[in-house]
Amino acid sequence: MSSSDKILKLLFTFPLTWLAVGVIIAFEAGFYLWFAPSILMMSMTIILGVILLGLWPIFFVSSHSFQQRYQRLPYEQKMTSLQRRLNKCSPIFKNLVLSCIKLIEHMQIEFKESLFQGELDGIIENLSDLTEHHFQLCQRIEHFGTEIQKQSMRQVLTQQIASVEKTLSALKALSGNLTLIDINTEQYQEMGDNLRLINHGLHEVIQEMQHASD
Repeated sequence: MSSSDKILKLLFTFPLTWLAVGVIIAFEAGFYLWFAPSILMMSMTIILGVILLGLWPIFFVSSHSFQQRYQRLPYEQKMTSLQRRLNKCSPIFKNLVLSCIKLIEHMQIEFKESLFQGELDGIIENLSDLTEHHFQLCQRIEHFGTEIQKQSMRQVLTQQIASVEKTLSALKALSGNLTLIDINTEQYQEMGDNLRLINHGLHEVIQEMQHASD
């Protein structure tokens, strides 16, 4: 999606855009019905309305609300794509990944440091990659392979579920210490190390899946 497409999407999905359109249309209609203006006056009123509609995107793009929504749009698109994949994965795997995402989003709000944000983003990226592998394997089991091959693939699916369970447990442990870490800044480095370990564990599982599929 290009930048212009993103801007248009945000513009037309922003509630105040339609409120502005509604107000201008209501003003135009009310002015016509109440004052019964001449054709010239009504034409000038319509031109004014068009100018106001043209100015609205400029005001919107320069607003703080737009900047926040624009920066978050890639993440929302990634989550939408991830949700579509998860809907076709095993229910256990899906629920575990969604629980991880929920915890990560909570931690992203609590901790603004770039170290934490980078590692948390990395965990989401690794979960997305693992979800893609899980999805593909679920499709293979459904349509291809002998019973022995399917049994082997089910074992891989079980390993993937176990990996996400381990990730969720680690995230819960870190999330449970949020208040302690807020008070004791010396534990920031330890938290960063733990996040890196989570990322490393997920990355290793993904590499193993890739090597196995080669």
